[in-house]
Amino acid sequence: MPKIHVEGLMTGGLFPELNGSSFIRSSSGYTAKIDYTSKGWLGGKRNGFNATLYKDGCEKSPIYKAEGQWSDEFAITEVSTGKEAVRFNANTTKRTALTVAPIEKQHHMESRRAWQHVVEAIHANDIFAIGQHKSRIENEQRELRKLEKMEGRNFQRRYFRKVKEDKVAESLGEGILEDMDLSHGIWAWDERNYQKVEQEKLLAASDLKSPMRTRFDSGVDMSREAVKG
Repeated sequence: MPKIHVEGLMTGGLFPELNGSSFIRSSSGYTAKIDYTSKGWLGGKRNGFNATLYKDGCEKSPIYKAEGQWSDEFAITEVSTGKEAVRFNANTTKRTALTVAPIEKQHHMESRRAWQHVVEAIHANDIFAIGQHKSRIENEQRELRKLEKMEGRNFQRRYFRKVKEDKVAESLGEGILEDMDLSHGIWAWDERNYQKVEQEKLLAASDLKSPMRTRFDSGVDMSREAVKG
């Protein structure tokens, strides 16, 4: 995944920028490499990128290339013929409306609720308020990590578990692992835990509360197995 940062702090016109590179590796033997570019001080456009699609082992001979702005318009071109294959405009493409629960019904750590004051400050172009609310969230999380360390426990993830190895990921990552940040370990999707959460959502919808959790949107598991662990 690319890194993201915020530009426009000095001008008061905040906008996100991506930087670095992303890889999409296919099990059929093809890879897409995406390089992100930022708007310069003196010119250029925001949210720029250049991408190539190539057969594994043939990065210097791409089949397709794409360039433009991921937040605006970009074109995909067939390299061998130079012909434009696809032109996409994010501003004119019909989008599906995102449906989320009201802020007051969300868990306190769901993104929209946790960051609501930061978002409001961004819309108001209030740089000082942005820093204040952002620091509060970060410092609260640091204190929680300190508490967990003192008590000798780890934060329990809801949908992922840490594994020592992942053969599928390693095979797909062959040749690009040197570009990947593995300092945080390997995290695998936990289907069992996902099904447990989905079942609890059904219980919540039917007004039946599971005794194994303190609340429907909580990641705290009060089961015997969890307590022993």
